[in-house]
Amino acid sequence: MYEKKIVSASLICTAIFFAAFAAGMVAVSKDPSLGEVLMGVAKDQVFDAIVGDEPFTMFIRIFLNNLGASFLIFLGGASLGIVTFLVLAANGLFAGAIIEVVRSEQGLAYVAAAVLPHGLLEIPAFLFAGALGFLLAEALLQEWQGTGDAAARGMELGRLFVCTVIPILALAAFIESFITPVVVYVVV
Repeated sequence: MYEKKIVSASLICTAIFFAAFAAGMVAVSKDPSLGEVLMGVAKDQVFDAIVGDEPFTMFIRIFLNNLGASFLIFLGGASLGIVTFLVLAANGLFAGAIIEVVRSEQGLAYVAAAVLPHGLLEIPAFLFAGALGFLLAEALLQEWQGTGDAAARGMELGRLFVCTVIPILALAAFIESFITPVVVYVVV
């Protein structure tokens, strides 16, 4: 039964993220100036912090950035899932918008080369962190209703986070730092 709840919560997170992702793509395709603004934010806040770093330093920065976002997504469940929802939706919207900008400027092959190698792990890790966040929200509600133990359930969910999300994010950051640049160079 617990596995079914994880699957259901993961599907909800997937729907939230990809609906926002699609909305970001559509918004930028209708208003390219929005894409320019968001690309400027991405450049200032994300890309400039890692571009030019040695691969190992880039790996550490990417891993820590993604770990922080994943912790926020998971622990956002303590807000009854509101923060989890908002962070998933905001990340989906932002990712969709940036990918649409890059696709329109560089083409689909570039986007696939730059995103797929690490994104196939990174995005599911975020979505799983979101599922755990929503299950944390459910545990809190059950505690308030007198039908559950939120602390015990939170510990269980925390162990799942540590055993699944963290290793997947580490592998995704490794791929993004060491392999993705090679794939982009070969494809483009």
